[in-house]
Amino acid sequence: MEYNITIIVAAYNAEKYIGRTMDSILSQSFSKFKLIVVNDGSTDETLSAINEYRSKDSRVFIYDIKNSGVAAARNFGMSFVDSEFFCFVDSDDCLEFNYIEYMYKKAINEDSDMVLCDYNIVRQGEKTKVDTYIDGNSGNYIKAILAHGVWGVVWNKIFRTKFIVDNQIKFIDGFDFWEDLYFCINVLSHNPSMSHVNFPLYNYEIRENSLVNSDVSEQKVKSKIKVIEGVSRLKNISTIHKKELDAIKLHSKSEYLCNIKLYNPDKWKRAVPVNFSSIIKAEMSMRDKIFPILTILKFQ
Repeated sequence: MEYNITIIVAAYNAEKYIGRTMDSILSQSFSKFKLIVVNDGSTDETLSAINEYRSKDSRVFIYDIKNSGVAAARNFGMSFVDSEFFCFVDSDDCLEFNYIEYMYKKAINEDSDMVLCDYNIVRQGEKTKVDTYIDGNSGNYIKAILAHGVWGVVWNKIFRTKFIVDNQIKFIDGFDFWEDLYFCINVLSHNPSMSHVNFPLYNYEIRENSLVNSDVSEQKVKSKIKVIEGVSRLKNISTIHKKELDAIKLHSKSEYLCNIKLYNPDKWKRAVPVNFSSIIKAEMSMRDKIFPILTILKFQ
């Protein structure tokens, strides 16, 4: 069977929620897709749960790998994509029934390399709609992501496979925080043709035990810093978007000044350096600049 789009799900210990996610994918109004599920070394019954779906639906392809993190698992899944488009779905989120239909048709009708849609944030059953439209070109989206105007996430987007392959775009293996941000900015830095669906098709579930809501750790801070180091090396980012880049550099390492458990001015100074002048000009509030300014003055 020929598939128009591939859906990639990286699953780690997702037994509790993966069923709802799989149901929302396999009941899509558009049926010419295949689903790649990468079981990222789960220690619960995730693999058994997704194997049940494979036995019932020939569009499901399962790969069981050693735990490597969501970025590596997604890269692994991408290596098997042979359709014109592909997308990512988190293993505890749900799609609206017409997600693929609307996103794929938009991409075809407007000859787009990337299509993004609005989404719902779901917290304890209550939905809050998020508008993701930014007027202008891909540079405006880069600016908005770096300045935290929109989330740099992959799960409300579909991508043209040829565009991603030709530009050798991948996730940074080994990092599970802000890994989406790097991927999105990397895509946008290559100036893709873009389209937008102006109503929510994706439901992003906020859970108390999610990585986003977990306590701040040194590993999380190092992941953010590593991602921003990667973003800094992308084409034209450090020149065209310097003010926004300096701001997100400061955000990435802010815990070294603001968190009592991680407080370490020396580590703050060495990580993604930002000089005094750049702090003043950074695209962020003066309130967020106070600790960095005081720290820089102390070191001078």
